[in-house]
Amino acid sequence: MREGKLDRIASGALALLLVGRAIEPSRAHALEVTGGVQLGGVIIGSSPRFSVSPHVGASVTTEGGFLFALRDIASILPATDIHGAGIYNHTALAIGYAGNGVRVSAGPSLAIYSVAACGTLVNANGKRLCSRLSGFSPGLHAQIEYYFLGPLGLSASASVDWLTGSDVLPPGPTATILVGPLITWSPK
Repeated sequence: MREGKLDRIASGALALLLVGRAIEPSRAHALEVTGGVQLGGVIIGSSPRFSVSPHVGASVTTEGGFLFALRDIASILPATDIHGAGIYNHTALAIGYAGNGVRVSAGPSLAIYSVAACGTLVNANGKRLCSRLSGFSPGLHAQIEYYFLGPLGLSASASVDWLTGSDVLPPGPTATILVGPLITWSPK
């Protein structure tokens, strides 16, 4: 029993050492900060919604191209009915690869939202039932960035989250697809 516990501790220590070595500051490039505005859509329930999404991120890339990133995307959904405008904010922790002007990353995300959504149920007048959804949802996020002119580039991102639902919209997945320009800055 004691020998098995020591093996697990030694394995854990070795794993921490390897991860620490992979992100050792002397082997990593400088911190890079990115920002921009993306346009796209958020599909909530049965209704796709247009969104304007400012975003900001920070990343560190090792010499081998391994990328660690933290991103935040705030999708603003304009009002389309009496339930008003909405906000759908994603925060993602991602890993990926960076090289030759391209970065690809993916990881888990957490969404915080307050949005109007319509389900498939209809009332006696034949209109779909809608309500405001608010809450937290876990999900997955992926992003690709392409730099075509120094620090200027284009980014495309996609997220899938699990919404908690409401009385007119059952729990289920939602998707966000966004594209837009970005700029990167690296403090020296």
